[in-house]
Amino acid sequence: MKKAVLFFAMAAIAVACSKDRDEVLNPQSGVSTPVAKSMALPPVVITGENPGGNVTCEEAGDYSLSSGKIDYEGGVFEGEWPAGFDVSTDGIHVNWSYTDPDGELCIGDMAVIVKGGPSAHVYYYPEGGSSDAGITAPINPNTGTPYGLSNLTFCYDLVPCDDEDDPCYQDETAWADGPRYRPKGNWATYTPYEAGDVILYAGQHHNAGTVNLSEVMGGMVTITITLNEGFMLNTEKSESVKIQGYMNTPPSNNPAPGLFNTYKGDQLMVTVSAFNFYGIHLDLLREVDCD
Repeated sequence: MKKAVLFFAMAAIAVACSKDRDEVLNPQSGVSTPVAKSMALPPVVITGENPGGNVTCEEAGDYSLSSGKIDYEGGVFEGEWPAGFDVSTDGIHVNWSYTDPDGELCIGDMAVIVKGGPSAHVYYYPEGGSSDAGITAPINPNTGTPYGLSNLTFCYDLVPCDDEDDPCYQDETAWADGPRYRPKGNWATYTPYEAGDVILYAGQHHNAGTVNLSEVMGGMVTITITLNEGFMLNTEKSESVKIQGYMNTPPSNNPAPGLFNTYKGDQLMVTVSAFNFYGIHLDLLREVDCD
């Protein structure tokens, strides 16, 4: 059953889903791409058979373990996560990680059900994973942004961890591509607003991913950051994503990201006021060879 579910998850990317599999998956338009670089397939939209469109692990696939459906209400989760899971949200974007308390078991296969509005996004991790960031419920067609989080469910299998050495990382500063604040100063850059993608550079020369600026809707712009493999947010630093908007050309001095106030936090997709220019700064870790 699990293999059939994953087949349709991938087929939904390229073709309209057939209804041969008991119409369980029912992918719809409006499927979004995961914000963070992860082992997840693009999410599938499922409208569950239960009241309010809630989706169960049985509908998502065949998994031996489940967190159970945990509601999000009044800014808090109304339940406890299984041992090893760390989950946070701003009410829309969900970050999760898993570390086995004994260091022996890893996630071998998983589906994360992110419910909001009349349906849910199901993120499939057929090769397992230990973390992800910025996953959301489906897009609200009236606003063009994700529905607020209603509840969250982890469906998963645990397997013995492979004996691999932990990777090594180096701290990097990253900026969205554009002109330098100071042509003869440090390499910090700002980005003139234009809907589309720009490269995110780490350490000046490393392509760390892309930054997408959406079309202006209602005076707001959604900024979506996608990290390339080998890069991750440096979560040891508070507010590792910092954004400053400017209506006029930014001042030609070295910027102070700690003073940026358009957005500061750790989300990789944020909606902010529309500006003519943006300074987009990230604190990242870049995977390097271990000495």
